[in-house]
Amino acid sequence: MHFQITKCRIWYAEVQMAANRVRELRERLLLTQEALAFRCRVATRTAVTWEKGEKSPNSRNRKRLAKVLGVSVDELGLGETNDGHPDTGVYIG
Repeated sequence: MHFQITKCRIWYAEVQMAANRVRELRERLLLTQEALAFRCRVATRTAVTWEKGEKSPNSRNRKRLAKVLGVSVDELGLGETNDGHPDTGVYIG
């Protein structure tokens, strides 16, 4: 049980770092959340959830997000989700 809690805490910290990275890159490009969402072809609320670490973008949106922010997908730090599937991207916590 302790291992699972530790693993979840590590995953949560990684999600928060990735979310902060998205926000930092967006701000560096002087984009609003609305502009980022528009360029990624998603709802503004979706982009906001990425920056808050509430959800991770699916693989298609991850690629769009990286392109808009001018970095590679790896540089975003948005790896697999907590269940090991890159496309689910939902944090429940």
